[in-house]
Amino acid sequence: MTEPLRIEFKGPLSWMSPDDESSVLHSQVAKDPGIYVWTAKTDRGFMIFYIGETIDSFRARMRQHLKEQLSGKYHFYDAEALARGNKVVLWEGVYGRHPKRSIQEYLEKKSELEPKNLEFIQNVYFFVAPVKEPKWRLKRIENAIAKHLRGQGGKVGTFFDKTRTDRPRGKDESVKVIIQRPIELIGLPDSLVV
Repeated sequence: MTEPLRIEFKGPLSWMSPDDESSVLHSQVAKDPGIYVWTAKTDRGFMIFYIGETIDSFRARMRQHLKEQLSGKYHFYDAEALARGNKVVLWEGVYGRHPKRSIQEYLEKKSELEPKNLEFIQNVYFFVAPVKEPKWRLKRIENAIAKHLRGQGGKVGTFFDKTRTDRPRGKDESVKVIIQRPIELIGLPDSLVV
């Protein structure tokens, strides 16, 4: 096995931050690529419900996510329930294997849905781990963390959104990833092998 890879999650950051350094769109750390998680701040701590990777900057990727979120293409949860550690879907979005909604439906219900979407947007917190590695390795890290979270069962496993965890092929052997974070991210392992 090669030398361990150390990654450190930084945050919390948000879309609606009052200052640049805690903004996922303006912070210095947002200029880097790597792994990121979407979390909800609960009374137990920050719970992860989505993980992603980007070879572009976090800033650029989060702008893309925000555009999709505001347009009604992404699903969203009730912000109050999310803060209690429960996911109550208010809008299913238009992506996925079997999309059940359309943008037209979102626009027809915009006066009802938009304020709830904005509440959700205001209550999502991001943690980013700057990592300059090839895309296939970032995918491996993302997928390994997703598999770990989903495999925990209980509140952690059910809180995490269902995502694919195909193991991307790479050209080298497995590597141990040591994970650090500024505060507890519930369910995130201290290390894993990808």
